[in-house]
Parts: sequence; C-alpha cells; structure tokens
Amino acid sequence: MLAFGLVIILTLIIIAGWFYGPYGRVFSECGVCGRDRAVYWRLGIPVKWREFETEQSTWIGTIGIPKHKHIWTDVSSMGRSRWFGRVVACDGGALGWIYNIGRKQLGEQRARQFFEEYRKVLVKEGDNAAWSFISDYRLALHCLPAITNVMHSSPAFRDVRIEIHAEGHVSYWVTGSVPTQKHKTELISCIAGSGVKVQDELEVLDEAR
Repeated sequence: MLAFGLVIILTLIIIAGWFYGPYGRVFSECGVCGRDRAVYWRLGIPVKWREFETEQSTWIGTIGIPKHKHIWTDVSSMGRSRWFGRVVACDGGALGWIYNIGRKQLGEQRARQFFEEYRKVLVKEGDNAAWSFISDYRLALHCLPAITNVMHSSPAFRDVRIEIHAEGHVSYWVTGSVPTQKHKTELISCIAGSGVKVQDELEVLDEAR
C-alpha cells in the first residue's frame, strides 16, 4: 500500500509539474541560412526539438548560402521559470526585420545587399556585433528624413547628397559641395547628432571663409 501511495503521489507531482511547473518554448534562427530551430522543455528537460525551413531561409537561398555551421540566435520565447509563476513571452529577430520590413523600406536589391553585409558581420564578429549593425542601420533610416529636411531648408546645402553606407559598419556618406567651411562644420555636426557615424567627401568652395 505504501508503494502504491508513493506512486500516486509521484504521478500527481508529475501531472502538476506538467501544467504548473517551469516550462518553455524557444525559437532560434540561423543568421547565415535562415533556418529555424524550436526547442520545447518541461521541468528543465527538453521534450521536443525540430529544425525547419522558413520564408526567410527560402529567400536567403535565392541569394546564396555558403557552407557553414549554424549560428543560432533566439528570436522568440515563451515560458514560466518557476512553479506557478507568470508566463512571460518575448520575440524579435534580425532576419525578420530584414525580410519583412527592410525589403519594404530598402527595396529588394538593397535588402539583399544589406543582408549579405549583415551576414559578414555575424560570421566575422559574432551575434552582438550583428545586432549592433542592425540597430545602427535602423537608427540611420529613422533619422535620415529629418536630416534631409534640414539640408533642403538651406540653399547652402542644395549640392549635398547623403546616403547610408553599410559595409562592415553603418555610417552616413556625405558628398557634394558647400560654400564655406562654416557650412560644412554646421552640417556635419547636425548629421553626427543622430548618433550615426559620418564619412564626408564634401568640397568647400571658398576655403577662405
């Protein structure tokens, strides 16, 4: 009877743990090829694992996938870290931004080029550097309209061109000409205020002023 009672108690604990104990579901993506990996666990024990193709991986396949070891980055998770705890979820991934938003904002060709630069940073410098690369690019895109408005508001900047440069790191590339050194300093200071690096090849027409 004692053994039977222990079995009943253990069974009840397992059932309670299955519904109210720690559990989780984590989705990861490979930043090189775009494949997804899903891991499910209960009570700290992995109970299911699978790897599969996604829309992103199909798209990346048309760009080209080099021979590689998967570089997995967690993109979404949901779970409970303790018994009877609150369920917490979070999500977000670099490839999702490039595929879903970047292609709309940049166009197909530029999005492909941007992904290849992102992948180079990821493979060479790691996940943190790749995330910084994405964050810097998003910041540059966000600030560009305001900078362009400033340039259009002054005749001194009518011959200035600005674009986002993303090879190894993200920066604004400023070319063209301005009347004086004072105008150049003013413009570069304004652009640098965005927090994005600035590379300039501005010509000053009147060096004496």
